[in-house]
Amino acid sequence: MSSVDASWREWLRLSRAEDSDPLQIVRVASMFERYFDAVKTEAVKTAKATGRSWEEISTALGVSRQSAWERYRRAERVNAGDWADLGPAHREAG
Repeated sequence: MSSVDASWREWLRLSRAEDSDPLQIVRVASMFERYFDAVKTEAVKTAKATGRSWEEISTALGVSRQSAWERYRRAERVNAGDWADLGPAHREAG
């Protein structure tokens, strides 16, 4: 079972339980936000590597060209790393 699957099950458990700690729900939601930010970054890096313009990328992201460039310009030069590690929120939820 992947850490994403385990995290999703934890999200479902927390969101359905009447006595869930709201801060734990926030932690899990934040973990998913970091995960999807990493996924978007990798997608932008791939788009740039295949010759897509900042204009095309910004349109796909639904943001201005300048906003996309400012957010992702450094990602072109950085290796992916282990973005699948979902961080401390996942370890606490496990």
